[in-house]
Amino acid sequence: MVGADEQTADAQRIWKLTASLLAGHSISPNQPFLPDLQSGLASDLPLAIEKVLSAFVQGVTCQGAWLAIRRGESLDIQAEWNDTKAKGVSMLIDENPILRRVNRSLSDVIITHEQPNWDNLPYGTLKSGTKNWICLPLVIGQRLIGVVTLWRQNEFSRTELGQLRELAARVSPSIEVLVTFSEMAAHLRRLGLLNDFVLTVSSAQNLDQIARRMFGLLSRAFNTELIALFLRSSDGRVLRDYRMFEGKMNVISVSLAGHSIQPVLKEGRVRRVVDTIKEGFVPVHKGRVPC
Repeated sequence: MVGADEQTADAQRIWKLTASLLAGHSISPNQPFLPDLQSGLASDLPLAIEKVLSAFVQGVTCQGAWLAIRRGESLDIQAEWNDTKAKGVSMLIDENPILRRVNRSLSDVIITHEQPNWDNLPYGTLKSGTKNWICLPLVIGQRLIGVVTLWRQNEFSRTELGQLRELAARVSPSIEVLVTFSEMAAHLRRLGLLNDFVLTVSSAQNLDQIARRMFGLLSRAFNTELIALFLRSSDGRVLRDYRMFEGKMNVISVSLAGHSIQPVLKEGRVRRVVDTIKEGFVPVHKGRVPC
């Protein structure tokens, strides 16, 4: 709409031309947020997630922020701003009252410094003057797929809260596409690795050759520094220890009794050891953390 005391014929033609140029270019409220996330950045999930978080940080002033993606019953922090230690932290939803509330209500939660739940904040390196913390859910349908948290000293205004809520609703579809694409790509890589492994084993002529080829395959796939393979003898008394050092395969036979790998073999399940001292696990490579 244009208003004026008087408009000449030329002025009217200009406004009519402007209106015709703008016609059909309105932005749909359902238009995906940052379409390029679903194209060029789709193969780089960490970079795409960081770009999404930067939109929140640029939208409102804050002291710090992080974005977490849901993995089963956990939330894994994939991107952070001004909180370098946050990235990679995994939080169980049911173990934190605030995350449980967000998961059940699918609505944002605002916590102030005076509230009892301030001591239950799931994660965040807060400065002494921080007094306001907000957690915004990323929702698809009735399902929580992630959260975004921000904190600062001043209270978030109604306008800022409206902007953050709208942004959270807009980014959710794109994040789901990104995560799905990343999981599909990882699944295809696993299938390719499995196929390579089958070909490696089937084409080898003896056990030592199988071990050597398998070590090479795992090194290329996971960029590992050290690998150990333990094969138990048929009578269960001797352990054949395969290790690769400086490109050469070393094989020794040792007694299984009292060996550090014996409890793992007895347990018979996959284990990922993060802290060897805390979990009481003796590493098979001295000074190395096994996985």
